[in-house]
Amino acid sequence: MALRVFGIVALTLVLLLVLGRTAGAQPACTSHSDMHRQLTQRFSEARVAVALTEKGALVEVYARPDGATWTIVVTLIDGQSCILMAGRDWFDAHKVAQGPGV
Repeated sequence: MALRVFGIVALTLVLLLVLGRTAGAQPACTSHSDMHRQLTQRFSEARVAVALTEKGALVEVYARPDGATWTIVVTLIDGQSCILMAGRDWFDAHKVAQGPGV
């Protein structure tokens, strides 16, 4: 299951980098500790998935417990964390695969 989540995150990152930002758009970046604090305290999101890229970057997915919002963050080796993507309606793939009543 962890490989599936990692695959989804990796595919999302590739698509974002290839199709992504408009010229001149700057991602929201700050220190890892500040990013974590903002997402957990201000937006009530918790870390639900973590992966390392082959270049050593840390990729984290944060989501609200009710799934209302989610955020994908990448932290580079220098400790700078940037929001890559955010959205609504996060679903835990493991729970969805098990069906209702989980």
